[in-house]
Order: sequence, then structure tokens, then C-alpha cells
Amino acid sequence: MADIAARQDPGSLIFGCYDLTRNRIFSPGDELLFRPLLYGILGVEQVVFGHNFWAWQLFGLLAHLLVMWVLLRFLWRLAGPWLAFAGTWLFSLSWVICDMVTWSHLTSYLLMLAALVAAIEQAYLCIEEGRLPWDRLLKITACFLCACFIYESANLFAMWLMLVLMMACPRAGRRAWVVVVPVILYAMASAYNFIVVNHLQLPSGHSEISWTTAANFIRTISWWTYVGIFNDAYHYVFSASRAIFVEKEVFVFKPLVWIHLVSLCGLIVAGTFLSLVAMDRRGSARPRFFAVLLVAGMLCIFVGMLVLGRQSMPFVNIVRINTYYQYIFWLFMVMAGFLLIGDQACCGFRRKLVILFVSGCILSGALQGGRILLQESAYASLIQFRFVLTKFLDNLIQKEGKKPGFSIYVSPEFPGNYKLLNIFTRPDRAPMDFTYTNMLYWPYIRSIEKAEYKLLFVDKETFLFCVKDNCVPAIKAMADAL
Repeated sequence: MADIAARQDPGSLIFGCYDLTRNRIFSPGDELLFRPLLYGILGVEQVVFGHNFWAWQLFGLLAHLLVMWVLLRFLWRLAGPWLAFAGTWLFSLSWVICDMVTWSHLTSYLLMLAALVAAIEQAYLCIEEGRLPWDRLLKITACFLCACFIYESANLFAMWLMLVLMMACPRAGRRAWVVVVPVILYAMASAYNFIVVNHLQLPSGHSEISWTTAANFIRTISWWTYVGIFNDAYHYVFSASRAIFVEKEVFVFKPLVWIHLVSLCGLIVAGTFLSLVAMDRRGSARPRFFAVLLVAGMLCIFVGMLVLGRQSMPFVNIVRINTYYQYIFWLFMVMAGFLLIGDQACCGFRRKLVILFVSGCILSGALQGGRILLQESAYASLIQFRFVLTKFLDNLIQKEGKKPGFSIYVSPEFPGNYKLLNIFTRPDRAPMDFTYTNMLYWPYIRSIEKAEYKLLFVDKETFLFCVKDNCVPAIKAMADAL
């Protein structure tokens, strides 16, 4: 928010922030990343929604529903209506999707996933028919044209899809090159912006793929598989920037044997998965084989890019901080599972099992949705005081902020203050120690000696709001103001 403070007109927000990862002042990201469409969408949201929290949340929910619609259509094609509805229902209400849907910055990821699932469906139809008609190839290309400029991993997905199409349809495989046109355009645009526009240089030195990185790849797959099925492994607790799932603020991996057991679970899952993939590549199983190969390859590319990009990060932090990526992981897992099951599950004596499975999915989805609602309510109660304080500060700034010399000071010890405004009250800390919340108050914060308005937490029973030297109980002042 601080980085776009000077870009409040619609043109600057939509078209002027496309390379923000490469020129941010606060919390700069990886300069190699280039996500112009992602920041363009965020700019449109900022112009349309402003700071309306519920509008941003509604847009995220609608983006999630779009992914569910595209997924339902694909699964319907694979396994019929009942299984498709059950699988989509269970995934749509699973707790693993919470972070991706509720964190507004990630809404564009959902749009990328909708385009990706649509491209996979078109690719499956090509493989099923054994040919590559131009209309379907152009649809796949259009999907990747959106996906690649939102999230860079989509470029690798496109190249992998091209290779699978060439293997599945050798006679018409030469046409598959059109799928990577978005990759070429993305690479050219990214390189031009990197070198010519921002005058950046590639980082010196080189990184090696260590055994630890390879182990983290297996552990990440196995852990996300485990917690997606047995979701009591996490508990919902308070976080500085968003809700994340951790165990009493300390990750559950305390006993070393626990990591080995989870890793063993991942190896078993991987072995079973590879055994199923090694089905007959001829006849009716051929399209399914290549489709599973396509989805499984994308899953491995995604997890591989994640752990490669975080080689310096311990495994515990990879899966603790990046909980939102479980949405993408389990989306691939659901598609791969349905490709393996196929319509054979609805045949003969298995029909009763299908009914039982559908009923279980509907019940489980409803229970998970109710549980998430309860957890959200508990989380909201934890930050209620912080919410009231922030709203009070917003109102104060809107009323008094334009007066010359307006300034505020907030005690860092007040109840519910978890890393709020600490960049101003803790000058001994590194400049990177801040939250997005405190950026709103950047121009107004002063020291306790210079501030005109002060919120002072004296002790557990004394919390004061002072205007110059006149102090009143802060709770009463906030209640009167709100």
C-alpha cells in the first residue's frame, strides 16, 4: 500500500504497477518474478473496490466458484455427474482452500487456475481423439496467454503440456508448438522489462540442488497429502498478516520420527501413484495414461519450483508459511485421482460404493464448511480489539489528518497489538520489520514526545487516549467515536 501511495489514479493503478516486484521499496520481492496481469487485476480491484473489505472478499469467492465450475465440468466428463459433484463439493469446502480464497492478493492465482484447468480439459479431448485440431489448440493457447502472465510457473506447465501432446499425438505433434507461444511472449516481455526498463542484473553466483532440497520435495508432497486427508494436524490461530494453520504457534514437527513417518507416507503414495500410471498405454487406457502423466507432471513441476525457490528456508517454514499453495496441490491431486478412477467406478457392483462415496463427500464437505465457520469466528474474536483500534485510527485520520502537523503515537504494548506499527515504535529493529497494516499510518506516526494524539497502554487496566496533554480512557474514546 505504501508503494502505490503515489499511484491513486486508475491508469497508474492498472497499467503502472505491472512490474511491482522489480521496483518495490517496502518488502521487495524476487526481482526475477514478472506478473503483469496479476498486478493489473489488483489495480482494477483497487479502483473498483477501494478499501471495501467485503467487496475484495466477494471477488475472491467468485473467483473460487469459477475454478469450481471449470473443475466440475472436467470431472463430469471423466466420471459422470454424481462423482464429479461429490469431488467438487468436497474440495470446494475443504479447509486447505481457505488461505487462497480469503487472501485478496492471491485472487489472481485462482483465475490462473481456472484457465489452467480449462486448458487441461481441452488437452484431454485432443488426447482422447488422437488429433490436434486448431480450434482446441488455440483455446489452450488463449488459456495459457492469461495464465503465464499471472503466475510464472504456468510457463513450465505450458511447455510440459506441449511435450505430452507431442507424445500422445505423434502424427500431429508438430502443431503442439503453438501452445508455447505465450511462453515466448512472456520471456520476451520479462527480459525487456528486466534489462531495459528496470536496468537490473541477474544475481551473481549459482545455486545447487542439494539432497536437502530433494528431501524437501518429497516431504512437501507427503505432508500436504497427509494434512489434506487428516486435517486435524493443524489448528487455526492468530497470525500477523493472515490466518494460517499451525500448532499452538509452533509447528507440530517436534519428534524427528514424525518427519520420517510422513516422508514414508509420501513415498508410499508416490509408489502407488506411479504404479497406477504404469497402466496399459494402448487401447481405451491410452488417453487416461497421458492425461495422468500431464497432471502428475504439473504437480511435480509446481512443488519442485516451490522448494527450489525456497532452498534457504527450512522445510518446516516451507509448509507452515505457504499454506495457500495447498489449494493448487490438491486441485492437481483431485484431477489426477479422477483420471485414475474414470467412469469404471460407476459400473456393476461398484454402484453402491459410488453412492456411499458421494454421500460421504457431501457430509464431509458440510462438516468441514461448518468447522471453518467456527474457526473463522474464533479468529475474529481474537482480533476484535485490533479491529476496533484500526477503525478508530482510520476515523481519526479522516477527520484530523489534513490539519497541519497532525501526528499520532501508538503504544506497542496495547492488547491485541501483534507486530502492529512496530516499525515506528521499535527503531532498533531492522527496516524490514513491519506489516502491511502499519503502512496506512506511515505519514502520521511520530515519537511519543512529538505526537499530538497518543494511545498509551500504561498497564493492564490503564489504556489512555491523549490529545496533547489531555487524557481520557481510550476504550470510552473509541466507543464514543465509533
